[in-house]
Amino acid sequence: EVRVSEGDPREEIVRTAEEWGADLVVVGARGLGTVKGFFLGSVSLAVARYVACPVLVVKGRPREFKSALVAIDGSEDSLHALEFFASFALGEKPRVRLLSVLEALRIPASAPRFVRARLRGMLALLQQERRTKADAVLERAAASLEGKAGAIERSIFVGIPADAIVQAANQDGVDLVVVGARGLGGLERLLLGSASEKVLRTARCPVLLVKRPR
Repeated sequence: EVRVSEGDPREEIVRTAEEWGADLVVVGARGLGTVKGFFLGSVSLAVARYVACPVLVVKGRPREFKSALVAIDGSEDSLHALEFFASFALGEKPRVRLLSVLEALRIPASAPRFVRARLRGMLALLQQERRTKADAVLERAAASLEGKAGAIERSIFVGIPADAIVQAANQDGVDLVVVGARGLGGLERLLLGSASEKVLRTARCPVLLVKRPR
């Protein structure tokens, strides 16, 4: 079906997707009116923020789809992102890297010196518990992709989630990044989490942003 609309592209794309009942919206990272220096155009960002269904923002030159990086933090949105990605008819089975990022735990600067050693021990135990939980989530995620993907790799990083995801994507020459719209730290009132938006803005490859179904 072909449709030509008049009006603000940001509003028209979102409205048409809602009316038509789209399961996926595909947009380029920059349109005709965008300054070339920007990583992401205002239309693409607005669509990613406000459309109800998953959005694929395509960047860079056309490429053969051989590998995907899927960010998993155990949140409902990230698990829906994995499920949506797994539902594709992928043809040639791509390599998939499942990535979980744990934020570093730090001792408060105001903590007295005499309790710092004890706090360090407690934080180390807490971080180990978080790593064990993340490893279990990744193991279940890998099992859900069996038969649908080629080689499956699992990784756990410690750092800032958005930065770690973008760094992994850009260094490894990934063909697609898959993220949930909001992670564990996202407020329900936000349409798009800060980490997801940063990945959308700065990753060099296409980004599939998946929102929790209504």
